[in-house]
Amino acid sequence: MRSLPDLLCPVRRILRSRHALAAGLLTCAIGLPLLACSKHPTRPIVRADSPTAVVQRFRTAWIERDTLAFRSCLAETFFGYGSACIDSTGHLFLQIGPGRDSSIVAAARLFRLGSASHPPAVWIDVRIDSFELQPGARDSIHERDAFGTASVVIRTPSHTLHLGGFTRFHLVRGDVPLAILPPDSTRWFIQNWLDLVTDETAPSTAHIDASWRAWQSMRERVTRSSSAPPQRATDSAGCDSLLRTTWGYALRRYLD
Repeated sequence: MRSLPDLLCPVRRILRSRHALAAGLLTCAIGLPLLACSKHPTRPIVRADSPTAVVQRFRTAWIERDTLAFRSCLAETFFGYGSACIDSTGHLFLQIGPGRDSSIVAAARLFRLGSASHPPAVWIDVRIDSFELQPGARDSIHERDAFGTASVVIRTPSHTLHLGGFTRFHLVRGDVPLAILPPDSTRWFIQNWLDLVTDETAPSTAHIDASWRAWQSMRERVTRSSSAPPQRATDSAGCDSLLRTTWGYALRRYLD
């Protein structure tokens, strides 16, 4: 005669099978709705934990028309956007502005809201070619300078803008004084942004140090009077027209 433990073994196996089946059904019941919900998963937040990452995040903010991402790229000490132009004689003209708050307002209007004069964009594409990163001239640990050639296409219901040219970002690490509160040494931010365009007939050597000259001029003007109105390149009709082809012009036109 078989003992009681021997008789119970098949029963235990059946019970274990039923428990396993129940657990499997429960997993499916929970998992299938989650899979259905993840058909269009939430876009992951990209941390700007390197100089290259913050430039990429800034580019992505334009493409996805994301005002919050745009804002998160700017340091609290972001003192403005600048655009520079070298005319046919090799002279440099500089236009400063908008500043941080106005840039955020302009981005919101461009990306989603529109302005009194212009409808919002329905599609934006940004490419940055020949990207180069260099240590900051004043602080090689906490600062970087990023260079590249931008190509920007912005479509609205009424027209299409083709913008671009040489662009430069001055980047700072989050533990630089007042870059962000509280300080964060694991993140990087844009402190300054400069576009440069050159007249086709300008001397071939004129652009070699143009961005540095424009950068220094921009820094000096802002330091001298942060409340002064934006400087305009009204001395050169050619430059006045060329400055409307820069990447940052897309922001300026939404502040009218």
